[in-house]
Amino acid sequence: MTTRIVITEKMDLLPAQWERLHAIDPNPSIYNYATRSAQEWHGRCEGHEIVCSGKTGMTSPMSDNPLDLAVYHLETGTRVFYPFTTVANVNRDLLRAAGVTFAYAPGSNKHAVAEWVVLMMLALGRQFTSVVNQLDATVEIPRLKGLAGNRATILGMGNVGWEVATRLAPMGMRIATYTSLFQRLMPANERLERSLGVEFEGFYGEADLYNCVREADFVINCLSRKLGNEGMLNRKFFDAIKQGAFFLSMANPEIWDMGALEDVLDSGHLAGAGIDVGDRAPADVTHENYVRMANHPRILATAQTAHYTDHTQVVGYGMMLKSMEASIRGVEIPYLWA
Repeated sequence: MTTRIVITEKMDLLPAQWERLHAIDPNPSIYNYATRSAQEWHGRCEGHEIVCSGKTGMTSPMSDNPLDLAVYHLETGTRVFYPFTTVANVNRDLLRAAGVTFAYAPGSNKHAVAEWVVLMMLALGRQFTSVVNQLDATVEIPRLKGLAGNRATILGMGNVGWEVATRLAPMGMRIATYTSLFQRLMPANERLERSLGVEFEGFYGEADLYNCVREADFVINCLSRKLGNEGMLNRKFFDAIKQGAFFLSMANPEIWDMGALEDVLDSGHLAGAGIDVGDRAPADVTHENYVRMANHPRILATAQTAHYTDHTQVVGYGMMLKSMEASIRGVEIPYLWA
């Protein structure tokens, strides 16, 4: 094993960030296209101590076992630096057993995703696509749903959920939160209330998934993908949402049922949805899930671009480099997953 760095796929680091990386390795191995398989990804990593990678290839299985991810097959002592947030499908214990160090970038996308949420809520409720630059005098503009005075239920109070709450509360929204970590986060929710100067309408735990959305005008899915929550937001969940509400999600579609969402939109039970299809590379408008969502008349869809801003570029790669530099110096890695 050498001490060289490999970048397994295209990464658009800023010039100053490239300088920091080249200070560690003047001649890193750089690939500007994604791998097509776990085996190809693993081959790119061979002979390198430091791996900078997205999830493509890294989280693909090396065998018929879907949990046998390529990252677990790296050489002992390999250090992986992942400049993104989603690590739920990467098992810490298996990484440790393989002797692989893994650092990520928690919360690096929270500002960008919260901006996307606010934009989508306004686009859905205020129907900006139909009223902006409207020149037809025969078109009657109805009173539209704003944010102030209406209720938003935020599912998942991690980095993104908290950031969404901090944006919506000053806009006059009534806010309720749902989290599976109810007991642990209850004091944190109370601190957030005090810092925002608002009183949340409810803190809901795992047993209250359906109750928390019955009075919501906007339901915002900020849940992270983790073992056991596949299909968690199913037809029963969508039926529980208040008639005429809007559903927003930037989470992995494995968490929520696409068919069930389409059904409640087609029936008119929900008024609309804003979806960022988050299971492919940014701006992949060819992916079947994105095409399916974009073709629905009551859905505003984006192709995994909720997080894709200049700010996330600065923060995500910055966190990756900070962890890498700490690792080289032999000090504590700040954003360590395993």
